[in-house]
Amino acid sequence: MTFALKTYLLFVLGFALAASAAGLAQAQSNERAGAAPRTSSGFSLVLPLDGRAPSGGVSIGGLTVGGLSGAGRPDLVIVPRFGGSTGMPGTGFCGFWQNGQNHTMVFYIRNQGSMTVPGTLVQISFQNASFVQNIAALPPGGQRTVTQVIPPDAWRQPNHPIVNFTVTADPLQNMTESNERNNVAQDRCRGPAI
Repeated sequence: MTFALKTYLLFVLGFALAASAAGLAQAQSNERAGAAPRTSSGFSLVLPLDGRAPSGGVSIGGLTVGGLSGAGRPDLVIVPRFGGSTGMPGTGFCGFWQNGQNHTMVFYIRNQGSMTVPGTLVQISFQNASFVQNIAALPPGGQRTVTQVIPPDAWRQPNHPIVNFTVTADPLQNMTESNERNNVAQDRCRGPAI
């Protein structure tokens, strides 16, 4: 946001606060005098007692100011490809067994924000290895399917090997998102019996 726009928004917010305070003082004066409450076509702004704007922002004359919702920003999330999350093939992030033991994990990286992501990275981390994949541009609501073969040395033994992993969207935090706390997913997959 440019300096001029920030200055304008602060001016509008200050004007609305002053108008609201003046209206409140007039209403209190009318109440003490026993007069009926008056309404006007001016701006109305109500803030909580702690002075912080509500998470959705404050609407002033059709313009929303100061929201924490991150309007106009991307929001990357990691979504499992399959339903359920038992660690068995075809559930959660776990693809199907291939050639008796190779196992592929599958997931979506989704932009649930309101601004296009020009391109980003996704990192898949196992106990002994980490892989980074480039993700092409994602429009709002868009998603890409990501697959990753689980390396053989990532499996823990005994009878049914298990692999734990972490998937991180935008691992270098190059992009400002509306929610920075939902970029990471952790899960596990089970391999075939040996």
